[in-house]
Amino acid sequence: LGDALGYCHMKGNRADCGGLKIGPGGHTMQTTIDSLALEVCDLIYLDIEGGEYNALNGALNTIARLHPVIVCEAKGLDPKFRDGARAGSPRFREWVESLGYVFHARYGADEVFLPA
Repeated sequence: LGDALGYCHMKGNRADCGGLKIGPGGHTMQTTIDSLALEVCDLIYLDIEGGEYNALNGALNTIARLHPVIVCEAKGLDPKFRDGARAGSPRFREWVESLGYVFHARYGADEVFLPA
């Protein structure tokens, strides 16, 4: 998932598939949540190693239209919001809240946001 349709490359340690990083170009198809044209969406749950911002950016229409609960792993891995805090990013939380959401709870590394 990303913020645009197209192709990307995945790089990283093949022994740790959870540690792969996504970059522009390549042969792996990238899609957006908005491109799925969902009629119902109650939950967006993301654990994509720092790609949460891009995936949510590619879901802005779905979020505005359907107001799903949003859960994201928050380890501060996203380069846009990296602020030195390994356990989450206040700037990422503020950005999700700017979409009309309120922070609800943190469970382990996952942060839960509810529509305001």
